[in-house]
Amino acid sequence: MKMLVVSDTHGSTRMTRNILDTEKGITHLMHLGDGAKDAQLIKADYPHLYTCFIKGNNDHFCDFPEKIVMDFSGYTIFATHGHLYGVRQNIYGLLKEATKYKANLVLFGHTHLKFDGELNGIRFLNPSAYGAILIDNGSLHFL
Repeated sequence: MKMLVVSDTHGSTRMTRNILDTEKGITHLMHLGDGAKDAQLIKADYPHLYTCFIKGNNDHFCDFPEKIVMDFSGYTIFATHGHLYGVRQNIYGLLKEATKYKANLVLFGHTHLKFDGELNGIRFLNPSAYGAILIDNGSLHFL
């Protein structure tokens, strides 16, 4: 199983489509917010994908959840857009929330900046608005 994680696409599906068309074996797609319409367009064109969509601060009139907790490929993942946890300042709000769920991987967006860090044994990743993360059999790769 492979999961593609994107965020903050803000009206553009080109990068996500390019990855889905070239990277073989992707079974899951997670969109971390600020692209609800993009996520819905992708889902319509790639109906075989299991999808997880999160509401961002610019996803108005959207019924996506504001966070998701799930197990995937050996990780307990806490995923959110990030705006509710003060990610522009630091990751401590995310750390507090992730600890509640015993998550060992946090996926977030909002800042539009690539981030890869670890705190208290928890890995924190942000794909940025211009990149993506691939989770493949326990490995994490930025694309």
